[in-house]
Amino acid sequence: MIEALRGARAVLAGVDLTNTDRANLLAAWRAVSGAGLDAQLKVLDGFLGGRDPGWPWFDDCRSRFEQLGRFPDLPGWADLEPGVAEPEPATPEDALAWIDIAQARALLADAGVRPAGRKNADIWEALASHVPFERWRPLALASWRDAEAARIAGPGPDQVMDAKRRLLAASMSAAEYVADRAAQLRDMGAGLRVEPDDGLAQAMMNAPSPYTPNPGLPPFYPGDRSGVSRGGPAAPDHPAPVAVPRRGSKWEASGAVMVAAGLVAMLAGVAWGGALLLAGCGVFLAGRFK
Repeated sequence: MIEALRGARAVLAGVDLTNTDRANLLAAWRAVSGAGLDAQLKVLDGFLGGRDPGWPWFDDCRSRFEQLGRFPDLPGWADLEPGVAEPEPATPEDALAWIDIAQARALLADAGVRPAGRKNADIWEALASHVPFERWRPLALASWRDAEAARIAGPGPDQVMDAKRRLLAASMSAAEYVADRAAQLRDMGAGLRVEPDDGLAQAMMNAPSPYTPNPGLPPFYPGDRSGVSRGGPAAPDHPAPVAVPRRGSKWEASGAVMVAAGLVAMLAGVAWGGALLLAGCGVFLAGRFK
């Protein structure tokens, strides 16, 4: 039964695991291949044990996305996308984005200000309107500096590991579905039409990573949700033989033309029409038995 896990097997073949771990993981994956992400992650965590295995496909795609300046809008990848530098907050309107609601409530309490309502919008409005900006701007700047430092440092090892495990589970499931669907369509004698999920999938399909598990088929990057559907008729395994003209076919064609011309001439009362008709018959018969 494990042999049926073609897609998951292809994905795991590119992950740095021992053959024993890979075989055991496939055996356990069979029970959760159709289950939810939580069950799949539990199986993966049991075998990875917190280790961050090498995964060249993931590393190559991540490098490409960084060069493109664009990451997939998917769980896992979104946590690895480099943040955009934000300008230092210089006005109360800008600074409000860097103050959390607990800090805003504390600032209002210290200033003896009661907001008009209990909604967050009421609290932000009271802070900006009734508490001098100089009193809470340092808090906003501290939050901004922390975020900027984290952006420059990039995702930490824990974030990368969490993204990998999520994307590995998603890739094994996606590859398994596509492999089964492709086999089903081929058994029906139908062709395959690949349906890229987004522009990045299209780009990776046109210029695939050398580590893509199943070249020509999704997923084209870890976590890719592209699929396949029924296309035109499948191409035959053996092309139809090309018809080769017989040796005398040209003679037959010429004779047929002469016969037709002779008949026309005879009907028109031309004297040599009969001779042309007889000559054409001879040429035709010579080609037939050539």
